[in-house]
Amino acid sequence: MARSRVLLALFAIYAHAHEAPAPAHSDKCTLAASGTDDSPAIERAFRACADVLVPDTENLLIGTRLNTTGLARVHIRLRGNLTLKPDVDYWRDNAFNVSYQDNSAAWLFGGRDVVLDGEGVGTIDGNGQTFYDARIENASLRPPHLMLAYQGDNVIIRNLKIRQSPRWTILVHSSKNLLIHDLDIRSRSNTWALGRESNRETDGPNATHIYVSNLWCNGTHGVSVGSLGENVGVKDIVANVYVNNVTIRNSENGARIVFSNFWHENNDSPITIDNCYKTDPDVCLAHPSDMTISNVYFTNQHGTASGKYGNIGAALVCSERKCTDIYLNNVNVTAPTECGPTVYTNHHVNVQGNAAYQFAADAPTYGAGGINPDNTTVGGVTCQGGQVLL
Repeated sequence: MARSRVLLALFAIYAHAHEAPAPAHSDKCTLAASGTDDSPAIERAFRACADVLVPDTENLLIGTRLNTTGLARVHIRLRGNLTLKPDVDYWRDNAFNVSYQDNSAAWLFGGRDVVLDGEGVGTIDGNGQTFYDARIENASLRPPHLMLAYQGDNVIIRNLKIRQSPRWTILVHSSKNLLIHDLDIRSRSNTWALGRESNRETDGPNATHIYVSNLWCNGTHGVSVGSLGENVGVKDIVANVYVNNVTIRNSENGARIVFSNFWHENNDSPITIDNCYKTDPDVCLAHPSDMTISNVYFTNQHGTASGKYGNIGAALVCSERKCTDIYLNNVNVTAPTECGPTVYTNHHVNVQGNAAYQFAADAPTYGAGGINPDNTTVGGVTCQGGQVLL
């Protein structure tokens, strides 16, 4: 089944959570590292105590899978560290199964009226390098996501440093009124090029009322809600998404259902809509995606493309009559001058807005109409061509 993808990526963020009320019970717990697996102690404390402290001096080991769902009125002050055990075989065999895309998670976190607060100093370390190296030997290995926010209501995750996630950092499932803010997330391999899709992305079938604001990303997959329409007979809905005030540098994708005030810097695909994503072009042509996309707004989009796709500044690609009411206003994203005049491609997309004239129907596709051929290096910039079927 052809995969479909629109919008922008990093981690999914739900809005409208309010400050959790005072705990219903007054027990206070302070956790200390045991020197072995601390998962059982963490779970007991989160369930038994209204106020949990991990002091600055403590480094607790998540040695076995951690289930802290069903919490109620708990305030967790994570000032120290939580570190995932770097055991590829254990997590491959024992992480929690996640039905979405056959994924898994090391930590389930959820409940009602729960706060996880790093207070600006607390760190969650996923020991990702071990998993990145393992994938060199076994490309089919699917490391666990660090955390799955599961069955949460009025949950706040804030003021945390998150390092070296084995895969995605936070995946959201079956939750509402979730607020995630002031996170410093960094994942980088020291031995190979860590795939951007592993770094700061959350896909979101059936996600609604999402607000993302004040985001800064470097070297990531962009900001996306996608992987829609993958399963035959399954209806995926994404609606009421607002993304504002975002800077993305050196990314694969940029803005990909309002995206406003974006600064793109050296991104491969700054503005993209593609409803036949990561699928062989011949398959897309023979079996056009039935995914419908409508009422998407790109406003105040400025910056630069990397030249990876030649002089393409933006690419809109859909099956016939499937993408309507796509609004583009105040768009000025340029490819490197070495790649030729910047063009915005449009294939079967109904474009409106004051930038619509820049997206003429059936505009030149990669490798055509004067666009540089594949792998042409001009002035130190490599300008690549190819098909616009993404």
